[in-house]
Amino acid sequence: MHLDSKIQVWQRPLPTSIAPFVGSSEFQALPSDALKDDDNAAWILTLDRPWRQHWLERVRWIRWVDRLAENDLLGGPGSRFTAFCQSWQRLRDQQVIHPQDCWGTWLSAIQQCWFEGKVDLRRIQAWDGYIQAIARYHCHDLCLADFTALESLYDELAGNFFQVFPLLQPHQFEAARRFGILDQFYNHLRDLAEDTQQGFCYFPQTLLDEFGLQRSQFLDGTAIATPHYRRLMDFWLDEYLPTLIQKAEPFLQADDLHPSWQLLRYWSLHRYSRIEQVLYESHLDYRQFPHRYWSAVRHDLRNWRWFPR
Repeated sequence: MHLDSKIQVWQRPLPTSIAPFVGSSEFQALPSDALKDDDNAAWILTLDRPWRQHWLERVRWIRWVDRLAENDLLGGPGSRFTAFCQSWQRLRDQQVIHPQDCWGTWLSAIQQCWFEGKVDLRRIQAWDGYIQAIARYHCHDLCLADFTALESLYDELAGNFFQVFPLLQPHQFEAARRFGILDQFYNHLRDLAEDTQQGFCYFPQTLLDEFGLQRSQFLDGTAIATPHYRRLMDFWLDEYLPTLIQKAEPFLQADDLHPSWQLLRYWSLHRYSRIEQVLYESHLDYRQFPHRYWSAVRHDLRNWRWFPR
């Protein structure tokens, strides 16, 4: 394992699934994301108020924007994500929400949180960057030319939304952003089978060229049968991943994080180790991975939790 949480743990039952609190769906968008949201963020339900409400609110906003963009990508009615972007830009630039705006309830919550009183410019910029990234990267023909393009995607998506989360001190924003980039790497690793089934391949073209593989081979699963695939995955996990971990070290080693962020870190490190473990148990076959992994997640969610003692 590349990451080791090195914490003592104790067992504590989870109150319920996080899905109803953040608007998760079952087969209403590209993924069935209720279990995925529990995998990422069920730890939030163990927080005391008002911390729990702060976190749930931000995750709900992120999930909501994801849903709009995914539904547009699936050819749903109208262009709801584009309409939301226009409403957001009006709030961002003019601090105005039209009375008849169908996004008014959501935007009013954002306005109250970031625009009233002392303006939270850092989070406004992070949220705006995240929305722009969603617009840029939600497309079936996405092709990342090189590692610069890949890390821009990681940064603009997860780097931004990790800065949207609450209870960060100003000096912690950059470290949280770097940890978000690492988190996005593991999410893509976890979702490789799902993404390729939907026509997405996030490996940079320069990497595919170096190892003699085609994007189409990942999409149809034939890459796995080639010796080139194993060599690419060895590089991905043993050479590239450690560079992202090194960049995330300021967050991994931080000793002044808010307790909720400490819990996020402990939960995430265990999740990353589980992703790696199941992938190796699957012999790096991303087609076998989902069944094994989600069974492991269900077991964990039913039976135990990782928390700092």
